[in-house]
Amino acid sequence: MIRIAMIYKKLYLILIFFLFVFVSCDRQIDVAIEKGDYVFTDQSYGIRYYIKVDTVFGSNLDGRLYEVDDEPVMEMLPFNLEYHKRNMYVEFPGNKKVKLKYEYDKRNNIFVGWYIPEGENKKVQYKIYKYIEPQFVIYDDSRYKRPCYDVNVKKNVIYGNVRGYWDSMADDTINIGDVLKRGIFDAINKKNIDLKMDVYLPDDDTIKNRPLLMLIHGGAFFIGDKASLAMKKWCNYFASLGYVCASINYRMGFKANTISIERTAYEATQDGHAAMRYLVHQADIYGIDTSKLFVGGSSAGSIIALNIAFMRNDNRPRSSYKVMLGHDLGDLESSGNKLNVDFNIKGVANMWGGVSDINQISNANASIISFHGDADSILPINYDYPFNLIGKMNRLFFNMIYGSECIDDMAEAMGLRHKLNVFHGRGHALHLDYNRKLNDDFYLIQNEIRDFFYDDIVHNPAVIVNVYDDNSFFSVDMTDVVTINWKVKGGFIVGNDNNGITVSWFSDIDEYEIQTAGCYSSGAAFYDSYVVKR
Repeated sequence: MIRIAMIYKKLYLILIFFLFVFVSCDRQIDVAIEKGDYVFTDQSYGIRYYIKVDTVFGSNLDGRLYEVDDEPVMEMLPFNLEYHKRNMYVEFPGNKKVKLKYEYDKRNNIFVGWYIPEGENKKVQYKIYKYIEPQFVIYDDSRYKRPCYDVNVKKNVIYGNVRGYWDSMADDTINIGDVLKRGIFDAINKKNIDLKMDVYLPDDDTIKNRPLLMLIHGGAFFIGDKASLAMKKWCNYFASLGYVCASINYRMGFKANTISIERTAYEATQDGHAAMRYLVHQADIYGIDTSKLFVGGSSAGSIIALNIAFMRNDNRPRSSYKVMLGHDLGDLESSGNKLNVDFNIKGVANMWGGVSDINQISNANASIISFHGDADSILPINYDYPFNLIGKMNRLFFNMIYGSECIDDMAEAMGLRHKLNVFHGRGHALHLDYNRKLNDDFYLIQNEIRDFFYDDIVHNPAVIVNVYDDNSFFSVDMTDVVTINWKVKGGFIVGNDNNGITVSWFSDIDEYEIQTAGCYSSGAAFYDSYVVKR
């Protein structure tokens, strides 16, 4: 409760002085009193008051007075003052009047003065200044949500060198269901191959630590290229949002037997691992935040992406070790380049892919968004043999694989953030129509990935919390925040530090609101509001 005796003894004195200050900045010239908000600080007793000047007419002023104390709500007292040119007096109950003295600090626009309370000999020092509400800036929240950058592409960046059959067979018109019916026997002799990627960068971007999205084309480990239409469009799109994007080529081709196909898939995974090591090693060059690494792919590319995120050397397929007709392929990190770089994947976009060992999902804390048709006859949505479209012959060439339903179930069991998008009655390559052109689902998948990964980028959202449940102190999670500002309606901020704001509320207001806005270290913007009703 407000101490009434103190208010009448000190506050009205303060208010009188306050009016005098704003009426006569020059002792010889009257100055029009402005309506507005002011703060009075009693420097002797440490008391603070918030003053709202509502109306000014002639030599009279009406307004409201609030004492700022330890209570979250400031009780309101109405007041009326009368002033003269050279002197200001406040009249208390019982016709007691107090005279105020002042000086004006023109440089700082602050009025300082003193008065002598009745019955005392000690001067009480105080100052009055106009309350300027802090500037409140709402930042552009386009980043990672809507295209906001032109894109610069660095083509054919070499990230490794390996021995293999080939790393590119660019033909978007080939149906991968026909792969086993055509040149499998072309995989005869291996050669040295420079592994290449295309890197897509947001142009004129001021953020230097950006999330990375590495995308990997599909094609049954036999056909495909980093510059396929789908990969180019997705990379351009995500780079325009503010990501660094890369589309990679990798080793392809195999002989017509299970071991050769499985070894090729593992070598492709090694290449994907080498590509990610290269990008992490070049983080300063490309402006990559290595704590926000994302990987995605379609079909065979999705198998590689999942393996990059979750496969560890303990999960290597048995065929990757020394076999009768082949040497030991080595650990995941031993191929492509010699960069000794560790990394952890933040999130995976699994587009109609799968894994050979479902237990590997327990190896990492990466989120997974999956897309799969429940009538897919090339890579099953559940646990089955791939390429069911060739009938029982598929068991001669392939081992069983765990599809997106199994992956999603395992993610749920492991407590990973996950989402499965099932396309009922649909087959493989959901992003293509019957003429193998991009369809509407291409954009649906794109937008789903965008929104899903955004929640990984903004992992600690700045949401306003009423810390002590007494409507006085409010805070947000500052883990990823680099810029923040606050605004209140129905009160004013009496304290502000890195932990939050302390607010005092006006007692004559029925609804209060706190707003905050700012930016994360990733460059994403945030805004939040919190409404308090009395």
